[in-house]
Amino acid sequence: MKKIADNLKTLEIDMDKECTRCNTAGVGKGGLCLQCVSESLKKAQFDAIGTLTLQKAKAEICYMIDEYHKEIDEAYVKADGDLTVAIGLKMAGTRMAGEVELTVSINFVESRIKHAIKILVNEKQMKIPGVE
Repeated sequence: MKKIADNLKTLEIDMDKECTRCNTAGVGKGGLCLQCVSESLKKAQFDAIGTLTLQKAKAEICYMIDEYHKEIDEAYVKADGDLTVAIGLKMAGTRMAGEVELTVSINFVESRIKHAIKILVNEKQMKIPGVE
């Protein structure tokens, strides 16, 4: 593991791992080599639904399940061990480039629990992979 550092930022390069795009040795935390990171930034090759959006969606879904753990458990017991918990994820674009509105929802019968939240995620405001 090589470290290239200046007084502001640290970039860690793992020479034992290969780039997920070009298979060149030496990648940052994002799994890309410096050449591929540079090319992506030059061409602005960002997925509409990128890693940040998916991570936020997963986190919110997990949080919602944790938030309703007690109610899910009670509904499961009341249903004699046969319960369906519907987890929803809706993604909608906004007028802001790179921004995705997430709506995460949970729905199950206990006394009819139904809850949804909306979150805005902007992929264009991501950090450069491997830079802290």
